[in-house]
Amino acid sequence: MPLEIVAEGAHRLGMQLTTGQLAQLARYVALLLERNQHLNLTRIVEPDEVERRHLLDSLTCALPVLDALNAGADWRCIDIGSGGGLPGLPL
Repeated sequence: MPLEIVAEGAHRLGMQLTTGQLAQLARYVALLLERNQHLNLTRIVEPDEVERRHLLDSLTCALPVLDALNAGADWRCIDIGSGGGLPGLPL
């Protein structure tokens, strides 16, 4: 899964994802969709919609602090109760 929608969307948001990060996100999506066959983790299962509505939506949570992150700030956050790992894992 190449995640072209995520790569382009992240670029438009001012984020540059590495090939390694995209590979990790692709692995996460594969695991999410595989486990979703046994547990109801998400109703969104179409690959394009997973990219848009799960991954990109999750990445927008970083927008308020993006300048600080790009400047090297050391931020910590906690994600409590995120269903299926969203938005925490993409972040």
